[in-house]
Amino acid sequence: QCASEGVGADCIVRLHADGSADIVNSYSDMGQGGRNSCRQMGAESLNLPFEKVRIVAGDTDSSVFGSCNSCSGGTMKYGWAVYNACQDALKSLYELAAPLLDAMPNEVTTEDGMLFLKPDPQTGVPRNNKKIPWINAFWNRGNSYGHPFQVIGKANYVAGPGARNEEKAASFCTLDVDTETGELLNVKFY
Repeated sequence: QCASEGVGADCIVRLHADGSADIVNSYSDMGQGGRNSCRQMGAESLNLPFEKVRIVAGDTDSSVFGSCNSCSGGTMKYGWAVYNACQDALKSLYELAAPLLDAMPNEVTTEDGMLFLKPDPQTGVPRNNKKIPWINAFWNRGNSYGHPFQVIGKANYVAGPGARNEEKAASFCTLDVDTETGELLNVKFY
């Protein structure tokens, strides 16, 4: 099965100075919405609006490796690759931003292209109210990531031992619910 042990996908995430991101993967979207699900996972992982995340896929010159896309395994393997690449990019971004925010990298968070400190767990208030755009972190003197306008995260997801993807099916029905009794009425399966 194509979603079993050993199959996987690679992903590259590029964070841009304008607070947007590109997700580079090879998810072959055949109408099931896989690329949009990767955009959604990337947007959520990076705390960005969906509109600020773009997918770069399907071009063998600019894309990365991904194993076959069947047995309902695409979203699982590509989704994990996207999530892990986002975490890798954020780790680098937080390391660049921390000195500018007078903080440790694990104290930094982001939302909509801005960097700031997480609230203190004891008080619920951050130690300071500084907010900086991503570009400030990109230009930090410690940026050894090769490009002053991007931070790049990379990841590979491989299904581990014992991973299985059983074949699935879906059933559809229409029904009415009596809101007073909870009884199901007019149940029809298709």
